[in-house]
Amino acid sequence: MHSSSINTTRSLRELDRILSAVKYGDTIISNIIDGSATANTKLRIGDKICSINGFHFDNSAEAIGFIRNATGKMHIVAERCTTTHIEASLMKPIFMCSKKRNDVIISSFKDRHIAANTNLEIGDKILCINGSIMSNPEEVDRIIHNAEGSISIFAERYTKITTEAFITKSFQHQKVGIKVWANAAAAHEELTCDSDEIFSGRTGIISRFRSQRTISYV
Repeated sequence: MHSSSINTTRSLRELDRILSAVKYGDTIISNIIDGSATANTKLRIGDKICSINGFHFDNSAEAIGFIRNATGKMHIVAERCTTTHIEASLMKPIFMCSKKRNDVIISSFKDRHIAANTNLEIGDKILCINGSIMSNPEEVDRIIHNAEGSISIFAERYTKITTEAFITKSFQHQKVGIKVWANAAAAHEELTCDSDEIFSGRTGIISRFRSQRTISYV
């Protein structure tokens, strides 16, 4: 495989990871300045800032305001979201689904042995059954009820890991090299529009950042 193809694949995986993050929360890191104090930590683009020095924030503006006004050591706790795709083939999958936001989620298994015989888990999002996109639990129930023979299921699993970073500001106006999206909707819109651009691990998305949709570097 050519290096350009490998880089494109990695870029698409990175895009998927960040889209997973912004779908489920705000205060998402949109860019990190190369060589900055933040770049020297474990924080990555797409991480959700959960707390700083033990304080939790209602929105991105509050978190950035805290960083901007802080001096000394900051302890940042963040969540990193990942998405895994699962394929399963069952003769008669018997599970219950519920709707969460716009997703169809496995809520329980009628037979506890079914879960053990597949790699499906409670909380997995059902994307397709026999190649048909699922939009509601009723549709899943109908297909399973009418099924004859093997059923092919394509699902998605959303997981989170916690990461921490320690950044020291010697004076109040010192830049730490971090930028966040104003909200999840703005992030999703911008990423979708710029999905054909190239990702570079630490320097973010090489694209048309809209000033009104991101909060300035701090």
